[in-house]
Amino acid sequence: MRRIYTFFIWLLGGLIGLFSFFNRKARLRYQGQKEVFSQLRQAQKQWQKPVIWFHAASLGEFEQGRPVWECILNKNSNFQLIITFFSPSGYEVRQHYTDFGARVFYLPLDMPSQARRFLDLVQPRAVFFYPL
Repeated sequence: MRRIYTFFIWLLGGLIGLFSFFNRKARLRYQGQKEVFSQLRQAQKQWQKPVIWFHAASLGEFEQGRPVWECILNKNSNFQLIITFFSPSGYEVRQHYTDFGARVFYLPLDMPSQARRFLDLVQPRAVFFYPL
């Protein structure tokens, strides 16, 4: 079952790449996907605190999660906040969000090698996914 899932995620990545020639959102997602690990490595050099990772699939989920991380970080500022998006529309609107020193990235495709690479770079202390 896992191999089937991974195959379809790989296929999705290829389709996003193909549609990127014709569709603006697919192009934004594809470009963001290609750059996410280099952006993470650059950001990681500046992190001096443990990371809390919030994933918001889209802009609506970002707005739902905001009160949660604001509450956490208002009570304890000893964390670096990173936020990931799957949706280009959410990422494009919030890519420059810097409240609480936040950094915003695209979420890599859900493939074992990319997930390991992402987690090795981020090393989150806590993870929150929206919608729950």
